[in-house]
Amino acid sequence: MIRERRKKIGVTQEQLAEACQCSPRFVGELERGVAGGNIRQVLAICQAIGLDLYGKERG
Repeated sequence: MIRERRKKIGVTQEQLAEACQCSPRFVGELERGVAGGNIRQVLAICQAIGLDLYGKERG
């Protein structure tokens, strides 16, 4: 979802990483679902590309 939104708004991984003060590697790993956990960076990326992140109860 993050990759699709980033591409839809025409931003590269490098541009997004710079705007969110993280590495392009982190953006790529997040898009592939393998990024390790800095929730602040995840929230910053979602905010920068206009995605909401919410919690949902399991079960």
